[in-house]
Amino acid sequence: MAVFKFNFGFGAKKIELEQQGRFVGSFTPPQLAEMMSRGELKDGDRVRPEGTDEWVPYSQLKAAEKVINFDSRESPYLPDLSDLFSWRGPIAWLGGGGLMGLLILGFYVFAMVDWNRSIEQQKNVRDLAAKIARYVDGHPGTTSSSADDLRRAGAIIDDDVKLLQSNNIELRPINASSPRDAVVLVWPKTDTTRYYLKGGDEDYSIRWKAPQGSRVLVNEPQTPGSKTRILSIVDASRGSPLWTTKLQGYAMSAMWRKDGRMVAVNNTGPIDQKRVLVLRASDPVTPFGRPDQLDPWQCLEEADRKTPLRWSSNDVRGEKWLENGDLEVESFGNIVYLDENKHPTGYLMVRVRWVLHPGDDGRLAVVSSQRMAYQKTEAKQ
Repeated sequence: MAVFKFNFGFGAKKIELEQQGRFVGSFTPPQLAEMMSRGELKDGDRVRPEGTDEWVPYSQLKAAEKVINFDSRESPYLPDLSDLFSWRGPIAWLGGGGLMGLLILGFYVFAMVDWNRSIEQQKNVRDLAAKIARYVDGHPGTTSSSADDLRRAGAIIDDDVKLLQSNNIELRPINASSPRDAVVLVWPKTDTTRYYLKGGDEDYSIRWKAPQGSRVLVNEPQTPGSKTRILSIVDASRGSPLWTTKLQGYAMSAMWRKDGRMVAVNNTGPIDQKRVLVLRASDPVTPFGRPDQLDPWQCLEEADRKTPLRWSSNDVRGEKWLENGDLEVESFGNIVYLDENKHPTGYLMVRVRWVLHPGDDGRLAVVSSQRMAYQKTEAKQ
């Protein structure tokens, strides 16, 4: 039986998986492909290549799932590509809708190759920043003033200069006395800007444009490398902020409502705690109060509200805007109960789905709630 293994990019080594807000682990592309074929990945799951910051919803890979399940009469896998493109392969496929499967596969492989190219480019920029940092640290008194100066000094090569110029990457001046959080390279893109720091860390700023184009949500570091993020809503026509706040966190995503009047922001704080912030993007901008009952602790049955415990997941995150303008939110908690010696005695997982209505009073009113899961298990002794 021939087996087709998904190509997540020629250079991709492992892919991180998040399910129900929990980090599950890192998997090789073939391992992830097998999980997809077994139906172990769900629409709410997210994936990202190791070493990158941007999660990709599993739903964006549904084309691949369709290809896997295309011909389940003989195998849960697709035939080997060498079979598919043999002189008989295309004819057999065209007989039963195989052309559509082939088109889906083509789009999928194109997307994965493009994804891999982006990953490889990020790695090259990261390596270049590290090369420049090593050079100035090893040559006290030298400042990375320009790419040409660094090339003449032998610190970088022509390909490095080409990488900078072709991507409009800005070189910032640093020297041996610059701190580890000094910015070496700034890479602007359409809606994001990445900062590469001397100590090897990276940071970013990102812009989410409202569907109507009149507002832009901006998330940027207070200073590159800082855990304090500046979140603001900007008037697109004037370029001036209408509202600004500071949040502690390291990851953020946002969803505009289709009318551009509301935006939901999911912020992951320093203790891996996700919380949704809902904003009315009018002038003045209005943050909505969040109902207390959305807290995963409040979702527990009274008998299960006991300590000591440790949270492995403690999330209240926005999932999607509904057609009527309400917001679907999910509360998700994973708890480890502990004894007096901090050893696990049991586990509890709770998941509740809510529909919230942004009211005129600045509060999110609960329209409905549905417990999706409530599972308790004892720890093995």
